[in-house]
Amino acid sequence: MLRVVFIIVGIVLATCGSVFAYRAVFLAPSDSFVVNETTGRVSEISHT
Repeated sequence: MLRVVFIIVGIVLATCGSVFAYRAVFLAPSDSFVVNETTGRVSEISHT
């Protein structure tokens, strides 16, 4: 059961990482936006 949880978490993290990388590379946002996006995502995960 614990292994299934780890697999699900890994898939979610991989999806979020690929989406974030896509936005960072193709949309080319400013550095401040990347930092704000990253900290916001981390704080969201921490609060939930």
